[in-house]
Amino acid sequence: MDRLLTDQQNPSSPQFHNWLTPEEFGNRFGVSAGDQSKVVAWLNSEGLTVGQMGRGRNWVSFSGTAAQVSNALHTSLHRFQVNGEAHFANTSEPEVPEALAGR
Repeated sequence: MDRLLTDQQNPSSPQFHNWLTPEEFGNRFGVSAGDQSKVVAWLNSEGLTVGQMGRGRNWVSFSGTAAQVSNALHTSLHRFQVNGEAHFANTSEPEVPEALAGR
């Protein structure tokens, strides 16, 4: 991907300003459709609801209760006050099953 980005900015490259569609990006750099299905199935099995998926197959949005997210990702979620506003964040690195790691 670094090479493509460099070439897209180089006027002497055949890739200069040759932008990829999200689908082209997904085919070249995103997870496979099968792996994306595995991620969605795992999220659903944890009781989480999948909202949207990136057309480039590089992100998935999901929702659930704080307890569901905490249990699924093996991390604690806490409320923090920042400039008088309440924010929620995890306090340790999230974990995913080994079968999904690095995907």
